[in-house]
Amino acid sequence: MSDKEIIKELLNTSLDGTITVERVTNAGVHRSVLQKLVESGDIYRFGRGLYVLPNAWKDEFYLLQRKYGRGIYSHDTALYLLGYSSNY
Repeated sequence: MSDKEIIKELLNTSLDGTITVERVTNAGVHRSVLQKLVESGDIYRFGRGLYVLPNAWKDEFYLLQRKYGRGIYSHDTALYLLGYSSNY
């Protein structure tokens, strides 16, 4: 199985259509393969260390939470996400 096929299999088993560099390197694949998949249009880079399938559900809040796992939504954003505000 080639490196690209391994990454595609990891993406197919992903519940949200995202993959991290950490997961790729743990699978024994070099991170440069991710760049080749970005260049071919198979995936896109959301931010440092986070890659997403083009047809994946695009929720900016969710992707930001995946990118910054320890981030906390507060104030107006938290109110919006909880349904107490319609400012966005």
